[in-house]
Amino acid sequence: MVTKFAVARRLMVCGITVYIANGKRQGIVQSILRGDAVGTRFVPADKINSVKRRLAYADGFAMGTIVVNERAAELLSTKKQAMSILPVGIVIVEGDFKKGDIVEIRDEREKKIGFGIAAGDAGRIRTSIGLKGARAAVHYDYLLIV
Repeated sequence: MVTKFAVARRLMVCGITVYIANGKRQGIVQSILRGDAVGTRFVPADKINSVKRRLAYADGFAMGTIVVNERAAELLSTKKQAMSILPVGIVIVEGDFKKGDIVEIRDEREKKIGFGIAAGDAGRIRTSIGLKGARAAVHYDYLLIV
């Protein structure tokens, strides 16, 4: 059941409505199409653009990892407003990625927060860790919080 919910959540991020229902029941698809209350319906909050849809399926394709501090993780998880990942909130950069590569975003406890497209290579981001006023490591237009 956990796997079903994980798949449903990933599809909802892509703007797709998901139903989990008893597939052994006769006529279940027709019931869903009629709008009958069967199973569980997961409705996406809003549709996302193609970049974020691509990032929703980035698991296993990340070229590196950016680990953010507790405050940055908290701000990213609230989802009240769009936020970029700034060097001041980064604690570790793992891997050897280039600008434009997909990176995984994690908190200090190694919990996955999301995926993004790196705005610079790993070396540039490493040298700017902790700096205020430095360019974003991942711009919010290219960041998906899972």
